[in-house]
Amino acid sequence: MMKKYVFLFLIVVSVFSLFAESAFRIVHMSESEIILDFALPAYELLDVTMNNQTYKDVQIENALVRAEEGKPVLPWFSEQIGLPIDGDFTVELQNKKVFYVDNVMVQPTMKMSVSDSEDRPVYEYFRHDMYSVDQYYPLTNISQSESYFFGDSKIRAFHFNPVRFNPVQKKLEFIEKARIKISVSGNKKASPVRTYKQVSDSAGEMLTLNWQYAKNWKKESEKTKEKYRAQQNLTQVSEIQFVIKEEGLYKVTYEDLRDSLQALKDRHGIEYSFNIMTLDPRYFELYDKKGAVPINFVGENDGVFNKGDYFEFYAYHNRGETCYYDNYSNENIYTLKFLDHMGTRMVVENGGLQVINPSGYIAPTSYEQTLHFEKQMFSDRLGYQISQKYYEGKPLRYDREDVLFWKTITAPDLNVTPFELEYPENANTRYFQSKVVMFGSSYREYPYMNPDHHAIVRVNSALVNNKWWSKQNECVFENESNMANSYLVHGTNNLFIDLLGDGPSGYFEQQFLDYFEITYWREYKTDKNEIKFSKPSNRPLGLYQFTVENFSREDISVYKLGSSVFNHCTISPFTEEGGAPYALIFQDELFTEGIEYYACTENKKKKPAAMRLNFPSDLKNPNNRADYIIITARNFIDDEGTQLLKSTWEARNYQVKIVDIQDIYDEFNSSIKSPQAIQDFLKFAYNNWQEPKISNVLLLGDGIYDKRNESDVLKYDIIPVKNFWTFKYGAAASDNWYGCIVGEDPVADINISRIAVFKKEQILPIAQKTVNYLDNPNFNKKWSSKVTLTTGGKIDDATDIFAQQSERIRKQSIPQKYFTQRVYTAAQGDRTAYIGGTFQLKDRINDGTTFLQFMGHGGGRIWSDYNLLNANDIKTLVNTTYPFVSSLSCYASAFDTNGLASIGEIFVAEPNKGAIAHIGFTGLGYLYEDEPFGQFLAQGYFQKNLQNIGDVASFTKASFYGRYGESFSGLALTQSCALIGEPMIPLIRPEETNDISVVGNQYHAAPGDTLRIKGNFENGISSARIMILDNRELPLNIPYDLPVIDNQIDYVHVVPQNSPNPMGGQIKILANSTTKEVINTTNYAVGNQITHVVQTVPMQPTANDSIMVKVRFIDYPNIQSVSLLINPDYFIDEKKGAIEEDNALIGIDAEIIRPLSMNYDAASGFWQLDKKLYNFAVTGLVQFYFKVTKTDGQDYYTRSTYDTFTIHGPDLAINYIETYSRNNVPVIRVFSQNVGNAASYNTSLRLYEIKADNSKVLINEVPYLPLPSMQERWDYLELPELVGNLNLQVYVNELNQDFVELAIGNNYKNLKKEFNLFKAGLNSNAVASLDENSEVSIAANFYHQDVYFNYSKVEAKDAMLQPDIYPVKLLNKEIKKGYQLECFDTNVTDSLNVFYNNKKASIRFYYDKTDSLNTYYANQGKLAVYRWQDVYQKWILQASFINASQGIVEAEVARTGVYALFRNMDEKKPVIEINIEGQEFTVGGYISGKGMLSFMFTDANGIDLFDNTIAMHINGEEVDNKDFAISAIPGHINHIPMKYKLDLPKGDYTISISCTDLNGLNEVNQFSFKVNDKFDLIKIANYPNPVQSKTIDPINTNRTRFTYTLTDDADDVKIKIYTVSGRLVKVFNNLPISVGYHEYPRTIYGWDCSDDKGYPLANGVYFYKVIAKKGNKEIVKNGKMAIIR
Repeated sequence: MMKKYVFLFLIVVSVFSLFAESAFRIVHMSESEIILDFALPAYELLDVTMNNQTYKDVQIENALVRAEEGKPVLPWFSEQIGLPIDGDFTVELQNKKVFYVDNVMVQPTMKMSVSDSEDRPVYEYFRHDMYSVDQYYPLTNISQSESYFFGDSKIRAFHFNPVRFNPVQKKLEFIEKARIKISVSGNKKASPVRTYKQVSDSAGEMLTLNWQYAKNWKKESEKTKEKYRAQQNLTQVSEIQFVIKEEGLYKVTYEDLRDSLQALKDRHGIEYSFNIMTLDPRYFELYDKKGAVPINFVGENDGVFNKGDYFEFYAYHNRGETCYYDNYSNENIYTLKFLDHMGTRMVVENGGLQVINPSGYIAPTSYEQTLHFEKQMFSDRLGYQISQKYYEGKPLRYDREDVLFWKTITAPDLNVTPFELEYPENANTRYFQSKVVMFGSSYREYPYMNPDHHAIVRVNSALVNNKWWSKQNECVFENESNMANSYLVHGTNNLFIDLLGDGPSGYFEQQFLDYFEITYWREYKTDKNEIKFSKPSNRPLGLYQFTVENFSREDISVYKLGSSVFNHCTISPFTEEGGAPYALIFQDELFTEGIEYYACTENKKKKPAAMRLNFPSDLKNPNNRADYIIITARNFIDDEGTQLLKSTWEARNYQVKIVDIQDIYDEFNSSIKSPQAIQDFLKFAYNNWQEPKISNVLLLGDGIYDKRNESDVLKYDIIPVKNFWTFKYGAAASDNWYGCIVGEDPVADINISRIAVFKKEQILPIAQKTVNYLDNPNFNKKWSSKVTLTTGGKIDDATDIFAQQSERIRKQSIPQKYFTQRVYTAAQGDRTAYIGGTFQLKDRINDGTTFLQFMGHGGGRIWSDYNLLNANDIKTLVNTTYPFVSSLSCYASAFDTNGLASIGEIFVAEPNKGAIAHIGFTGLGYLYEDEPFGQFLAQGYFQKNLQNIGDVASFTKASFYGRYGESFSGLALTQSCALIGEPMIPLIRPEETNDISVVGNQYHAAPGDTLRIKGNFENGISSARIMILDNRELPLNIPYDLPVIDNQIDYVHVVPQNSPNPMGGQIKILANSTTKEVINTTNYAVGNQITHVVQTVPMQPTANDSIMVKVRFIDYPNIQSVSLLINPDYFIDEKKGAIEEDNALIGIDAEIIRPLSMNYDAASGFWQLDKKLYNFAVTGLVQFYFKVTKTDGQDYYTRSTYDTFTIHGPDLAINYIETYSRNNVPVIRVFSQNVGNAASYNTSLRLYEIKADNSKVLINEVPYLPLPSMQERWDYLELPELVGNLNLQVYVNELNQDFVELAIGNNYKNLKKEFNLFKAGLNSNAVASLDENSEVSIAANFYHQDVYFNYSKVEAKDAMLQPDIYPVKLLNKEIKKGYQLECFDTNVTDSLNVFYNNKKASIRFYYDKTDSLNTYYANQGKLAVYRWQDVYQKWILQASFINASQGIVEAEVARTGVYALFRNMDEKKPVIEINIEGQEFTVGGYISGKGMLSFMFTDANGIDLFDNTIAMHINGEEVDNKDFAISAIPGHINHIPMKYKLDLPKGDYTISISCTDLNGLNEVNQFSFKVNDKFDLIKIANYPNPVQSKTIDPINTNRTRFTYTLTDDADDVKIKIYTVSGRLVKVFNNLPISVGYHEYPRTIYGWDCSDDKGYPLANGVYFYKVIAKKGNKEIVKNGKMAIIR
């Protein structure tokens, strides 16, 4: 019997076919395998003319298009596969049947170019060299994309190329039929499934072929390891922030802070959690992004912050990760906090000249300084940078973030850039290095000539380099040979850049100067009263005497950066008489490399650019929850419009959280502006907040591309713009990037959008539009069932490409039920009926439309070509219903320019009109890729599974990236796609009803026939509009609203006499009530057409139901019989599943199916199965179709569209398993969830051990009780004392043993772990590691009962800056192995894993005795057990015992953790330096009982602050460590400053201070001193005495110094010198008055023995008085000196 295939219009009651049919048919599917059959759809070869040549345009129905510049334009197909998280898939092509078409030349893809003078890309003819290669393109029929995550689901696409072209042979290869086998690998267990619904869950069935399985493969949330610290007070401000814009020494006074706090309080109306007047300044702590910052606090010792007090700190501007200036903000933030203990301080070091003999110190004359020179004068998007992924086989950096440059240089030119240097050492034996960074600007795309840039760079007359390079790329010029320091001069130097114009671009060549750096030898001099310096890199460690010259003032301070401030430094004038310039002289002993100093005068100390408040926030609280996050500026939060947005969605039962963007910076980037902080916050919230977790994010604030100056444009810089580099355009804004949370791919995992407001007044109108859209949908306009497509192009264009693309989108992606209107500025053929312009388009918008799409050229604020629509047109709209607008053109969503600069922003911002949301691109649109993007967008918008506009945008990007993400243009559209508007806006869709009929079932008509249309409606429908459409969807009648009476409407239409025959048309009824719009659609035909309706009973069957299938064929006469055709694999027993044992299996086109007979029920008009379907082996989607046999014997099949129904059922997913302690018993804790749509039944939960041969051994089995749909719970499986490297598996309802589930791949989960379980506590136990390298022992009575422990092997991590430990070869020859001791009872250890009651376990290691190094160092006592400290990334030595004869190292340990064996080669004890602030201390001397002690602890491996502590004793009594301030930052514990404030009465004291380094070496430093409550002046003297003309140090010739000691602080000290006759010749006033030892003068020069008039004193004997006053008490002590010249 002859088979005949016809096109069928389909109306389905249970499932509505939404999109164009796929070329693939699923033959078989399981979780591990998918088999598809491909059948080539209809194709055409159309003639096109390009470059005066005739080419073929290959078109295949519903195919995508492959378009690489200059290469053939070919159709292809692609589908996506959901994958296990660790999985992948392979694709195998089978049974390929091909045919060839000869003598064809396929059109090449046009080349796109963009120039500064054009506002849109230009496409031109271009043919690639591959047209001369004798091979097929593409090379293979099947390829695969990169995988990506969409939400928690992993997806990867395969691409199928059924058409390939050989340009030399002029031959096309077509695959007519083929079978494709897809094998899915990976662990098919279910990862944690969240109870809330992600967009990937809604869109998964549309995105992937195998969603019924893939929906259960979810990536586990990446929980933070950071411990949450609850905020104590969220209503009061407790922290102050200082804004720093440039590097330097900053000074904040009491008055500065007091006045700023008051001004901020008045401005914000807030309360502080502190009173600045009563705060103890010793508890101030300053932080930056790296941690605590030591400050020099002057005046804190009295415990009161008051007048005259101040603190200083060294600060840096904010640098980028890869560039000198950060791309988003140069502002660094330093935060002042108030603690309950001492804050981190700079310690005070003695810079006095304690060693006078020059042989005892190093006196350097110059050091190496690096200076960076950069000006950010203009920006360039670098559009051609991304097109050069590789150069000379090396990957290039094509995602450059810094697009700001100094200057443009155009050939030919010798460009001069002057720069200033201070005091380069004039020496030919010193050399400088130069680094000059240039960037190629001009770009020769084709034909390309390599290289195309040339420059010669010099510094003064020294040649840096002469280099050629290629393309729009960075080139670094560095000197390859030594350049003498003598080339440089003090003052102005010049950078010469010579562009000869001798490259292929000639005099059109352009280059950018980015920046340059100079590293040179600089003398210790300054003209600027500030200098940053270090010791010379070529000199050893030791005692240094630094002399820094040329200060113009004598109020010089010097700091060791990051740790200390120096006192007792010598400030020496240029002459003996005094006066500028001054020299700073001090000594410092260096124990480590990398020390930097900074010296400056008082006037060079800077003030912060601003002080601001750190408003309290709690974004890292894991108890937070929100569906919807709105990120905005603080001053927008309380605005009426913002609050209206919040309340609107909360009233609809969404949890909304408005987040201050500064709070994000505060908590996620140390308060510094950064887009990364926003993404990090969203990742944190996504992974750590409570359900419902975030799914939608609105960025409420504008952003700008160019932020390089302080001008007015910064008012638009509210939410930063993250740039992504797009094909031939360059840097384009990418809000999409913010939503990329899971994985490293560019597919957003949450819905992200922006409303680009920059003034508060702009928010309320937009919010009111949202409310109006939601609450007043105005259904009487019947707008939600109407679609408007509009395109650009010009009448004289060679083709109406945009109109063609638009029509394909209409056909393939927009459901036929929607009434689609067109306005095309250019069209050809039948499409000319749609030609229109601005007025027609505005009419369509004003009449109401749900979806408005533009395809064509765009210019930011305009839909181009005949000025179709611009910003002014939008302002003159009068629409009261707001469409979703799509601009498939250039720049339509480019929000990153100043103000409302894009058409998308204008559409959304316009009050009471315009659009509810807009989607478009911030950069270019692309001719070939815009169409598939539009296809996916329309699919998403009209898919019932997607509920809001954000879902649509996310689905579109994921679908598009899966197919086109490997191309530059595809990646560009994914990243530059920007949704303007609220992502939460729901899609208002018309309800569909099928209760529409033509009286008498006359669906087939002839011209001139009368059709009587009848519609039935539910209660409440008040009006309806009937539309009779031809095959172009143009109305044949004049639609108008008719009243609905008694829920019915009748309408009569006469088929025009000139109607084409045959023709298919549509009858649409658009009807509405006050709460919704409904649409009724049916088909009518002029000619021979067929339509059918399918019903299933019950509508939502389960696997346990028997199912009846019914079908009605509308107005299709002469049917003799009908059979339902279905794959027998759907049933448990294919012979019994469909009841009809007598029906044999048959084969149709290699598909095995079962025909099931149906009978006709005349009463209902339906054909129905003779017997019901039952005994299903599957749940989920079931496909089938029909065979219709007519009375003439011809067979018709409905396979052009499969019919389907869905079988509901439970779906148990094991999300997470872990070892756990329950009732003091180790268990496997199992977290599971029923993610199906029906409750589960009683079954079993089993624990297996998976052996090496994949066999399974049952360990435990427990009942698994029924679990309702979407519920979750914990279950427990007890563990025996397992030992070994085990692979455990937990399985529920194994292999559907008790009931059929939707999927079985998520029913199990594996845990691979080394188990070495043992019990100990009450009884002793000693257990060896499985490899016998180590052993742990627990003594008896360790705990009051036996508890479970585990001792297993792990990798030993590498420590940070711990150079003196080395791994040891263990017994089995392994190295770098650690062993982890765990305890399963939380009552045994505290929160730091320390055993309670000072209990200890014994850890023993066995090392390889045959290793000579082991033997040698064991005998030296160098082997030790270490414990890992994860926060500080250090290994800490444990006191160890070595038994060299047995090869054992053993230690008693006080906590659980990871332990390892190392060789300890550290022989240097830590160094402890001690100073007393404000005085020069001598051992045994006097100090103030209220004095401040400064300590510096230094060790090359680090100071142990964990198992050991810094201990201090005063006269044998230990000082509470809470009383001293230690600055310890992770990664920086090799150099630790500490301060301690004394509070001592009169007496003699000895302080003992000790510390231990991480390798166990202990150092103790003791010093004695006196505290006196009685004011006295003692130990007066002068030296040298007598004063002589010959001294050991020539600088002391004919000079002397006076010394004295104060037992308490004085109010005034002076010295008077007399002759023997009693005549006063000299007075020294204002001498140091603090307690302790003093010298005067404290300069490099002593007193020159001249009188008050400057005359030198004669030889002889003189008397002097040292006079000290305190209150009313005056003490005078006399001395005698001699002068012998």
